[in-house]
Order: sequence, then structure tokens, then C-alpha cells
Amino acid sequence: MTEIAVVDDRAQTPGDYRPSWVNVVAAWVDRRPGPAWLAYMGLMAAGIALQLLAAAVEPAIQQAGAIQATYYGALPVAVLGLIHLLDRSSTRALQVLRPVLTLTDADVVDVTYQLVVVPTRPALAITAVSIVITPLGYVMDPVGSGAASLSPVGLVLRWGSESLVTALFLILIFHTFRQLRLIDRLHASIGDVDLFNPGPLCAMPRVTSTTAAGLVVLLAPACC
Repeated sequence: MTEIAVVDDRAQTPGDYRPSWVNVVAAWVDRRPGPAWLAYMGLMAAGIALQLLAAAVEPAIQQAGAIQATYYGALPVAVLGLIHLLDRSSTRALQVLRPVLTLTDADVVDVTYQLVVVPTRPALAITAVSIVITPLGYVMDPVGSGAASLSPVGLVLRWGSESLVTALFLILIFHTFRQLRLIDRLHASIGDVDLFNPGPLCAMPRVTSTTAAGLVVLLAPACC
């Protein structure tokens, strides 16, 4: 996909920042043989296997059940997949909207980069904060959080897993706000519109609806 290829080519970077580790993972997935969804399914299977393995050696994790272990094993990869999907959707939507925009070609290239690339520093900061704040809940409420019943190995595994999920969700929220702000700017740059061809105006709303639907799908199982 061209919208992802530009992320992995620093010589062609139109923005003033480099791609984050999330974009590096997305670019790696795009380089795999076959469709991206197949690579994500494989990563989900690996995550679920690791979660079930942790449950097998840690009684406290085992008590959560196979269904919960499957959900939390697949969750990090699912969040990555949603970010990747939103990047592709926003790029395709921009291509549809392009004919009615008053932007130059250089502006469109720059906006495309901003739509799909999470800046390195904020992503690293979010990841570092997630790693630090995750164990605070264990310290403040070891019984309620379930940390008191975990062995040292189980505690480290849970710390790593929950830190990753927290970081990915926060990066997703950060990236979503950036995309929505850019979409608002793009709509302000719309010039003449053909009333008999309103299709371009419906391009970006598909991105926002995909965002909402994706968040519901990811979070609904945790609320049940």
C-alpha cells in the first residue's frame, strides 16, 4: 500500500518528525506476504497462545478463565490492527476528497503523512508513562487488583501485558484526536462542490464511523 510505504521511507518523509514504533510495526506487517489481516490473525494467535501459557503456569491467571485469556491475548494486536485500518481508511478517504480540496499536491502529501504517522516522541512518552503507571495500581490496591496472589513471574508478565495494552489504547486515542483535527482542517479546505456528486463529502465520515465502531468492538467484551 502506498500510504504505508511512505511511512517506512525516511528519505521521502514530508513531515518534520519520524514514524513511531506503531508505524514501524504496521510497515512490517505490510511487508509480509499476503493480506495484512492474515498477519494480524497470526499475531493474535501468538498472543493468545502466550496468554494461555501464562495461565497454565500461574494459578492466579488461570482462575480468570480461557475466554478472558483469549480476549486479553488478542487485544494488543487488535488495537494495532485498528490503528492500521484507520490509517488506510483515512488515506483512501483523502484520495476521494482530493478533487474538491483547494490544497496543493505538496499539502496533500504532507496531510497524508500526518494522517497515518504517529510522531515518535509522543508515542515513546505514552509508552513510558504506561510502563510507570501500570504497577501503581498493584501497589495502591494489591488485593483488589489481584497482584497479591501473583508470583513474581506472573506479576512481571501481567505488568508487561497491561502496560502494552494501556500504551496502545492511549496512542490510539492520541492518534484519533490528531486525525479528527486534520479531518476538520480538510473540510475547511473544501472548494466548489458538485451538488449532483456529493460522494467526496461522505469519504471522511466513514473514517470517523470506523473509529467509533472499532472502539465499541474492542471494549464491549471487557464490559460484559
